[in-house]
Amino acid sequence: MTVWEGLLGARVTPPVRMLLILASLGYAGQWTMTAYLTIYVVTTLPVTQATAGLLLAAASAAGLVAGPTGGRLADATSRRTVLLLGTTVQAAAALLLLLVPREPAAGIGAAALLTTGATLRTTALNALAADVSTETDRDTTFALMRMVMNIAAVVGTALGAVLVPAGWQAVWATSLAATLLGLVLCRWLQAPGPGGPAPTGGAPADTVSYGAEPSPAPGRKRAVRVAAAASLLACTVYNCFEIVFPVAAVREYGLSPSVWGLLFLLNPVIVLLFQVRLVAWTGALNRGRRLMLATCLMGASFMILTVTRGVAAIAAVVVVFTVGEILLGPTMQGLLIALAPADKRAGAMGLLSAATTGGVILTTAGGIPLLAAAGGNLTWTVVTVVAVASGLLFGRAHRAAVRTTRGAPQRA
Repeated sequence: MTVWEGLLGARVTPPVRMLLILASLGYAGQWTMTAYLTIYVVTTLPVTQATAGLLLAAASAAGLVAGPTGGRLADATSRRTVLLLGTTVQAAAALLLLLVPREPAAGIGAAALLTTGATLRTTALNALAADVSTETDRDTTFALMRMVMNIAAVVGTALGAVLVPAGWQAVWATSLAATLLGLVLCRWLQAPGPGGPAPTGGAPADTVSYGAEPSPAPGRKRAVRVAAAASLLACTVYNCFEIVFPVAAVREYGLSPSVWGLLFLLNPVIVLLFQVRLVAWTGALNRGRRLMLATCLMGASFMILTVTRGVAAIAAVVVVFTVGEILLGPTMQGLLIALAPADKRAGAMGLLSAATTGGVILTTAGGIPLLAAAGGNLTWTVVTVVAVASGLLFGRAHRAAVRTTRGAPQRA
């Protein structure tokens, strides 16, 4: 095991290593925009906070189509095609902000492009991660992908914090540069098409094939629907951290955007150190219980702000929420992949991407206006209720999956 693998907490195969490189560049470009775009729209553009929330929600609706469509396209053609498409659209978002600054239409259009591009790119990367892993190491592979995403978030958010005083154009230009570099490297990705072999160094072809499997039984289809509903609620809670919490930190609790960006760095740093390790340490828990624990931690973290506020309180929320997030991501992905036939894996990841977008829409359309109208205490209470409901649904989906798959042969 190399020093780098020791830091990550797991061995990294050559196919996974290439995915990690591509993910790092794509997410760095994405997060340089994501960490600040909402603040930019709310504080810079000539629209009210409530109106901004509704406009951003409308722009994010593009991801509801991009996720399932991208998943089906990746299953029908290749993951690489969708990855190239998504990276190109993401680059267009940064370019639009550079060419048309301080215009509400451009800001909302960039949000729509960013959502579409990131959704397509993430769907393809997650499907590839499932393809080059087996059931025994799939959660670990997803954990590695999420760890790299958060390393990229460290880089992107830190650069943004440094560049914000120089102007928003510097932030968007940095995002564009990182995304374009990832686009160039995508051309060297070796990925299997439908029915094709695994990339060199990956799992044996029969464990990652796109060969036909029996259609899911009715019980498993119900489990997929329940898991999708739980994912939507969980992603709503997650996006409250990314979208509502930054606005509250700046508007409600008086932090500057740069200070918020530095506090946010606690999230990716903790993920870097503990993502793979926490998944391993909780290995005795089945996916249902791990997801219930994860969502409850994420929701309850915000309740700290109903008791106290300030820099220390905001830092505590980031830490507790991050522990829940660490457990949520790879386990949620692993559950959906376990429920999907091998030739529909990208479709399952597209469904998850759509749930993520749905969470963005619910958060921006409901969370930001609720924060503006009712303040933090009621907002965080609602978020906690949603988190608990999500955990209960995940537990139900896992139990249904176990009942319908008991005795069935295991597939990667």
